[in-house]
Amino acid sequence: MKEHSESFVLDRAISSTFRLSKLNEKSFQGVREAGMYPLFKDFVMLVAHHVNPPHETHIAETSSSAKRKRARSDNEPDPAKPGVAAKRRRIELRSVKLSDKARGKRAEHVGDSNSWQPSLVLPYGPCDVKLEGSDSKTRVDLALSVCSSSTPVKPLEDPKYKDVFAIVEMKRLKGEQQKAYEQLVEYTRGIYANQIHRRYAWGLTMCGTEVRCCLFHHDGIKATRKIDFSTSDGREKLVTLLVHWSCCGSARLGYDTTILRDKTNKRWNISCPNLKGDKTLTYYTTGMVLNATSLFGRHTRCYLAKLKDDDSDKEFVIKDAWSLPRDLKKSTGAPPDEAYNLREITQKFDGQDMRFSYPRAVSSGVVEILDGGRYVNDDTSQIYKFKDSDKQMLFREHRRIVMTPVGRYIKQVKNVFELVLVLDDATKWTLPYMSIHNLEGAEGKRTRLDDWESLLYLICWLGTFGINDDDRKNTKKDKIAEINKWRSEKMKDIAECKRKHMDSLESFKKDILAGFQDDYMMLKALAASIYEALFQWEGCVKGASLEEEFHMPSDPFKSAGIEAIAMFQSGQSSKPKPKRDDPLVSRLEHEGAIVDKLLDIMKDASAVSERVCTVIDEVRKEKAQEQEQS
Repeated sequence: MKEHSESFVLDRAISSTFRLSKLNEKSFQGVREAGMYPLFKDFVMLVAHHVNPPHETHIAETSSSAKRKRARSDNEPDPAKPGVAAKRRRIELRSVKLSDKARGKRAEHVGDSNSWQPSLVLPYGPCDVKLEGSDSKTRVDLALSVCSSSTPVKPLEDPKYKDVFAIVEMKRLKGEQQKAYEQLVEYTRGIYANQIHRRYAWGLTMCGTEVRCCLFHHDGIKATRKIDFSTSDGREKLVTLLVHWSCCGSARLGYDTTILRDKTNKRWNISCPNLKGDKTLTYYTTGMVLNATSLFGRHTRCYLAKLKDDDSDKEFVIKDAWSLPRDLKKSTGAPPDEAYNLREITQKFDGQDMRFSYPRAVSSGVVEILDGGRYVNDDTSQIYKFKDSDKQMLFREHRRIVMTPVGRYIKQVKNVFELVLVLDDATKWTLPYMSIHNLEGAEGKRTRLDDWESLLYLICWLGTFGINDDDRKNTKKDKIAEINKWRSEKMKDIAECKRKHMDSLESFKKDILAGFQDDYMMLKALAASIYEALFQWEGCVKGASLEEEFHMPSDPFKSAGIEAIAMFQSGQSSKPKPKRDDPLVSRLEHEGAIVDKLLDIMKDASAVSERVCTVIDEVRKEKAQEQEQS
C-alpha cells in the first residue's frame, strides 16, 4: 500500500514540472547567487504542493490505475509535457477528498509508520542567514526542514539549527563545486551539535544549474553525480529525491526513532536496551554532559537522565556513541569494548564494601530503531547497503550504555586517593589523553613517564577548551585545529599527530600552547615546564626528531571532509617505521631523574597556586569588609 501510494505521489509531483518546462541553461545565465534562492525555493514548494495538494486528494489508487502506471513503457511521452500532466490530473480528481476530521488525525511525527502520510520538505523563507544555534558567524544560503503533512505549504520562518533537516549551499558558477563542498561541510557540523536525535545528515549543493546531494556519515561523505536542474530529466530526478524524502520514515531521514521529544515536559525520552530482558527501558533527560560537535567519528553524546515512571529519583548517565564492534576493535588496536568492561566491573565488585566508587552498567547494547515498520539493529548497514566499492568503509554499531552512579565534579572528590583514581582512569582510556606509546600499542608495561605524558595532554586539553561551561565559550576557534586532531577515531593517527606536536618546543608552542585561553597563563607555564622535562631531557638521544623519524599522514579531518568526497577512511594507517632510536624509548634510561624533576615542577606550581589563592582570599575579605562598612 505504501509503495503504491508513494508511486502515486511521485507521479503527481513529476507531472508538476511541466510548469518549468521552459527552463534551460540560458535561463540561469547572468543570474546572481541571490537570484537562485527564490528559484530553488519555488521549486521545492511546488513539489511539496503536489505531495500534499490543496484539495487533499486521498493517496489510495484504484487497482486499474496502479497497474497502468506500473506498466508504463519506455516509449511513453515525457511526463513533463502538459498532455501527460492533464491526464494525471484527471486521475487525481477521481480520488476521494479527505474530510477536515480525517485531516486532523494525521500523524504529528515525521514518518509515522502506523498511519502513513507523506511529510513535507519545505524551505525556510530567510536566505543567506545565520541560523540560531550556530557557534560561528557563518551564514547559510538556504535551509530545508521536514514537516508534518498538515503544515501549510509556504516558506517557513525563524530558521534554527535544531529544526533544520538539510543545508543547501549555492554558487553561481559550476566551477565552484569544491568551495561549495567545503562550506557545506562546515555548516552541517551545526546539525549534529544542535540535534541530539540525529544519526546522520543530508545536504545539497547547487553550482550554476548542477545540483548534488550529499550524505554525511560517520567516516566520510558520499555525493551523487550532478543533477542538471535546467533539463527536464534533471528536474525529474530532483523531484524524485524530494518525494522520497517526503515518503520515507524518519529513520531513513537520519533521525533516531528511540529518542523522542516530550514537548509537554520539555525533555527527551530515550529508549535503552535492558540487561535483564528483551524489554527496553525508557529514561528522560535532565541535562546534557557531552554533545556531538564534530562532523565525523563516534558522535559521542552523554546525558544525565532518570528512569521514567520511577519514584526513586535516582540519576543515571546515558552514553550514546557509534563505536566499532569488538572484533574490529581488536584488529584496529582500539580500546576494549566499554560495555563489556563495565559489566565485568559490576559483577566483580557488586556487594563488596569498596574504598572507592565505581561505575555500574545498568543497561547496554546495540540500539534498535524502527525502520519500515520493524525493529532492526542500528549500524552502518542501515544507512545504506554495502557495495564492493565500500569494502574499505569502517563498520560501526550504534551502542548505548546506562551507568550509575553519576560522577561528581573533580573538585568534590573526598581525598587524594580518589583524585588519583579519577585522573588515572581519565588518562588511561580517553584517547586525547593517552600517551604516544600507549596509542601506538608499544610493547612493555605502561611506565611512570606515560602517566606524566598523559597528565600533560590533560592539562593542554583543559587549557584549550576550559574547565567549566563559561570558560568554554572563550575557546579560540581559530587555534584549536591541531589539538582537535587528538579526537580522531584511529589511535595511530592521534599518535602521529602528537609526535608532530611534541617534536620541538617551537612546534608545541605554535600548535598547542597558542590555543590556551588567556585566563590560563599559569596553566600554560606549567604545561611548558612539563613538556621540557618529558620531551627535551638533556640525556636523551640527540638529533632523533619525533616527527622526522615517523611518516606523517595528511590531515585526517581535511582528507575525510573535503579532499576525499565519496572516499572513506579505511580503518588502516601506515605503521611508524623508526630509522634511529626513538627518543621516547631512550628517555626511559633517565626515568628516575625525569620523574624527580617533574615532582619538583609540581611542588613549585602548587606553592605558587597557594600564594595566588591566599592573595585572592585576602582581596575578597577586604571587599567584603568594605561593603559591610558602607
